[in-house]
Amino acid sequence: MVLESSSSEHETSASQAEILVSELGTSGLELGTSGLELGTSGLEVGTSGLEVGTSASELGTSGLEVGTSALELGTSASGQKTSG
Repeated sequence: MVLESSSSEHETSASQAEILVSELGTSGLELGTSGLELGTSGLEVGTSGLEVGTSASELGTSGLEVGTSALELGTSASGQKTSG
């Protein structure tokens, strides 16, 4: 009877060891996930940098549009001179 009870105690300690190993595995996965989150925040910073670059190019395009409208004003003024 004593041998049976001691063997069951060994079995429970073995299952507890398995539970600890599985907990360590999940904590390893959590570390991996936090690493991915850091990578994602890095991508977000890169994306916001691209957005700043895009707005700068849009400003450049609007500057070209202002230049084009000034040319159109000059053309219409010369057209009025010719008709006059």
